[in-house]
Amino acid sequence: MKFSVALVVALALSAGYSALAAVKGNAHREAGDLKGWTNTRWGMTLEDLRKVQPRVTIGVDYFGLTAGKLPDVTIGDSTLQVFLDFKGVGGSGTPGIEDPQQPEWRLSRVELMTDVRDCSRLTEALTAKYGKPSQSEPDYHLWIFPTTTVRQVISLIKGGADKCFIIYHPTVRSDNL
Repeated sequence: MKFSVALVVALALSAGYSALAAVKGNAHREAGDLKGWTNTRWGMTLEDLRKVQPRVTIGVDYFGLTAGKLPDVTIGDSTLQVFLDFKGVGGSGTPGIEDPQQPEWRLSRVELMTDVRDCSRLTEALTAKYGKPSQSEPDYHLWIFPTTTVRQVISLIKGGADKCFIIYHPTVRSDNL
């Protein structure tokens, strides 16, 4: 009888600690926010961006469109290319309209890109960092915060190669599920 009561108490305590850990693990997601990617903030000028990311350069993205570029980053065992999009510039611009002058550029999106084979490991890393995705499908995961939305997708790019993308951008009303 003592063994059964002790087992029941141990199981109840274990379940309680597991539930507390699950709540605590997602608390940062529910109560917190992402204001941008790493130390960037949406709407930063290129000048302000260079103060917090001094290694930013201007070049082209994977589609050959004007974009900011940072040195590759490593998440776990995966190396990712980093592209910065600015409102009205390159892929975020309007076809047929010239890009605005650099002093007018405002950060609107950060894209991390790597080989598709790294996607499942990156999903695990993102889930560990941000909690359970708000929406999840086999090739698409979405984490929504008040200021920033994080999307992980598998996409075909120029040259016919599947790539894994992690895209950070400002949350808009239509992101809310």
